Amino acid sequence: MKEEEKIEDMKIDFAKLKQTNKDIVGWMVFNNKYINNPLVQTSDNEYYLNHSFKNKENSVGAIFMDYRNTSWEDKNVVLFGHHTPNNTMFGSLSDVFQKDFFDKETADIIYIFDTKHNLRKYQIFSYYVIESEEYYITTSFGSTNEYKEFLNTIRRRSFGNRGINVTTSDKILTLSTCAGPHGTTKRRVIHAKLIK
Repeated sequence: MKEEEKIEDMKIDFAKLKQTNKDIVGWMVFNNKYINNPLVQTSDNEYYLNHSFKNKENSVGAIFMDYRNTSWEDKNVVLFGHHTPNNTMFGSLSDVFQKDFFDKETADIIYIFDTKHNLRKYQIFSYYVIESEEYYITTSFGSTNEYKEFLNTIRRRSFGNRGINVTTSDKILTLSTCAGPHGTTKRRVIHAKLIK
């Protein structure tokens, strides 16, 4: 069975997970299952920096959705996670920046299960390192032109041209993590468009 089929056949008990943490909003699988984690969201972007999915204080934190996102249908859904040295959380995102990462079929696909068990598939179209800023984590846009300019900007920033067309009718996913040791102001950013 192909890796993709294994992921599509995953059974996630969201009812049970909600008993552990009512903040759950989905489940993410990516990078050969290095990332295979619940996703949470609360009223700020601070709490889950140092609390686990089980609400325990933990320096590794959890992978969480930007508090400003209203649903998976937003134009730009933003997820944050720590860049841990042992490849947990978003530690393995640095793999995307290796020159042979995209050689393997479906390596560029990020899988998200929402809490209604819908599988959302995203394809990476841009990846870069940048100083910490608010721009790339914009979650809503005042006009189509504003969104178009945003998409053009984040595509231009990419370290490699993926040749993937992205238009204002697309919804995207943004992953953000630190790019370096604790305390760095640089961010490793990956953008992917919803393809299914």
